[in-house]
Amino acid sequence: MKWRRYLWLAVAACAAAAVLLAAGQTASAQCSLCRSALAGTPEAARLSARLNLAVLVLLIPPVLIFCGIFYAVFRQRKSREGKTTLG
Repeated sequence: MKWRRYLWLAVAACAAAAVLLAAGQTASAQCSLCRSALAGTPEAARLSARLNLAVLVLLIPPVLIFCGIFYAVFRQRKSREGKTTLG
C-alpha cells in the first residue's frame, strides 16, 4: 500500500517537472531593481547571466536546510507512530 503512495508522488513530481520544462519561458532569478541596474551596462547579457547563477547558487543552502528539517520532523513523527502502535 505504501508503494502506491510513493509511486503517485513520483508520478506527480515528474508531471510537475514536465510542466515546468514545457513552459519554455526562461526564468529570471533577478529582482526588477537588479535587472534595471544591469540594463544600462554594455556587458548586460554576461552580467545578467552571472547574477542569475549567483542567485540560484545562494538559493541552494536554504532549500537544503528546509528539506533537512522537514525530513527530521517526518522521521520523528514516523518513529512516534511506530512506538504507539507497538506499545
